[in-house]
Amino acid sequence: MTTEELDNFFYDSLKATYSKASDMEMNDLRIPANVLRSTSAFTEPRELASLPAFVNSQIPSLPKRLKRAGTPSLIVLSPSGIRAADVVRALKSVRVPEGADGAETGKPPGEVGKLFAKHFKASEQIEYLNATKIWAAAGTPGRIGKILSDSDALTIRQQTVILLDLSYRDTKNRTLLTIPEIRDEFWKVLFGDKKVREKLLTTGVKIAVF
Repeated sequence: MTTEELDNFFYDSLKATYSKASDMEMNDLRIPANVLRSTSAFTEPRELASLPAFVNSQIPSLPKRLKRAGTPSLIVLSPSGIRAADVVRALKSVRVPEGADGAETGKPPGEVGKLFAKHFKASEQIEYLNATKIWAAAGTPGRIGKILSDSDALTIRQQTVILLDLSYRDTKNRTLLTIPEIRDEFWKVLFGDKKVREKLLTTGVKIAVF
């Protein structure tokens, strides 16, 4: 999708969550078009097997070294903990031109954070983020929103890309933004909460879809 198509796509999804909102309220809630990033240049099938190639070609800010904990260059949003765990495994196959910070040659420095509710408490994840250097994280909108609301353990910066995992469809052929409860978490917990929205959007973060 082009950035214009993404803008329209997100607006339609937002309208499904806030069906009674006025035009003025919708403009306050929508994601600004200037943070949207088109990834239409990637022409391979969008599936977990191609996620490492997608990251290497579409995410320009992969780090060669990490200076502080809890500062990922990439955050992947998935509709469930099970899917997010699969994404974590796929991201571990990502390679960079050369290793750094003592990492195995070709591996990004740091870990891939698991930011979903399955088997993990939010308080434990906050402790983990405060102590651990991560280059990427995968999780659900609700849990990542809670971490951002409750702490400063997860740092969003200009180089951060938030990637929506729309390649996954459930048994009813629904995606992250068409499963009502997950769609509502995305819009209400991440972009409807004033504190969290500010953390996400004032840094120059980029938002893309896979």
